[in-house]
Amino acid sequence: RLINRPPFNVAYVTINRAKAPMNNVLVRRAVAHGLDRAGVVKSFYANRAVVAHGFLPPAIPGYEPNVRKYAFNPEQSKRLLRQAGLSLPVKIDFYWPTNVSRPYMPSPNLNAAAFKASLERSGFDVNLVSEPWRPDYVKHVNEGSGGHLNIIGWTGDYADADNFLGTFFQS
Repeated sequence: RLINRPPFNVAYVTINRAKAPMNNVLVRRAVAHGLDRAGVVKSFYANRAVVAHGFLPPAIPGYEPNVRKYAFNPEQSKRLLRQAGLSLPVKIDFYWPTNVSRPYMPSPNLNAAAFKASLERSGFDVNLVSEPWRPDYVKHVNEGSGGHLNIIGWTGDYADADNFLGTFFQS
């Protein structure tokens, strides 16, 4: 018997604002428009996931559905990159983990390849960099040295926003 439950995790692509050209808000918006999140969800999550537009999954109290959403739009991404004064394609490093499978990221290599393809349609030249989950990948993501972009996520321990937000954003 299969019992369905709402997603209790979140996968996300982090943008390292400390690494040029990600320090430019126009470039970060170009990334947001250049990621085909819906395509990744449809292709790799067997109709068991939804596109994340925030840090909380919909099942968690405090989830807000009315946030700004960035549709996959390669032409808008290219316009934003040009508006930022950059020549296309813009070279970036996208880190992804090996030797791991997580509920929010069952096949990191497939996610990374799909995101690379959508970003390259959107004006970027993506260098994929893989590292073992432990000890390298998580350490580099957490210290901010894991490329311009990387993919990571969180699976909740209990159904409270604090388990998602507090874990990452409180001191």
